[in-house]
Formats: sequence, structure tokens, C-alpha cells
Amino acid sequence: MAICNSLETLLQYKLRQSQIDVEISNLQSLKNLKVLESADCNCILSAEKTEVRNYYKHLYRTDEEAQALYHDYTEIPGFDEDIDAVVAKIQEKLEEISAWEMNVDSQINTLQTEKEEIKAFQESMKSTLNTNLQEDFSYSLDR
Repeated sequence: MAICNSLETLLQYKLRQSQIDVEISNLQSLKNLKVLESADCNCILSAEKTEVRNYYKHLYRTDEEAQALYHDYTEIPGFDEDIDAVVAKIQEKLEEISAWEMNVDSQINTLQTEKEEIKAFQESMKSTLNTNLQEDFSYSLDR
């Protein structure tokens, strides 16, 4: 009977290991989606910065007074502020994604640690079962 209980316990641990594998897989899939979202944010950032640059380039080319006052379109007042505003808007979203990814990494590490503990316990139980079976078998032969 004790052997059956031990085997049942081993099966429950095996089930938990499988559940952990599914959870880790789901978290990694979600993380992959966030990586794509991060890439989209970087594309948007690049496009918006290009848009600001093009606006100031056009302004510089069409305004003779600006050409006389400044050596380059990047020196026009407001250029740096506009670029900083674009970066700040996207940077906040990127920081949220980064924080979320760190949280998911932490969850994955916790699950992997639990899985390793389960493996160690299973090995210990298997060893105990083998020892008990050998002792029971030897005991029945001695009689």
C-alpha cells in the first residue's frame, strides 16, 4: 500500500511538472509577443523622429532667414524639444514593456526552480522506493 501511495505521489509530481512546462511555454509565448511590440515601438520612434527631422529640414530649406542664422536644421529652436518629446512618448511604452518582461522572467525563473525541486524530490522518492522494494523482496526470500 505504501508503494502505491508513493507511486501516486510521483505521478502527482509528474503532473505538476507538466503543468509548469505549459505555464513556462505560455509565458515565453507572451514574452515573444512583447518583443514584437517593442520592435513596433522602435519602428514608430524611428518614423516619428524622421518626420520631425523632415519638417525641420523643409523649414530650413524654405526659410532664407533660418539659413542665414543657423548652419544646420538641427540648430533651429524647438528641434531638440520636438525630438525629446517624441522619444519621451515612446520611451515610456518601452519602459513598461521592459518592466513587464522582467516580471515574466522572474515568474519563469520561479517556475523553473520549482520544477528542479520537484525533479530532486522525485529522484529521492525513486531511490527510496527502489531501496524499499529491494528490502521487501529480500525479506520475503529470507522467510
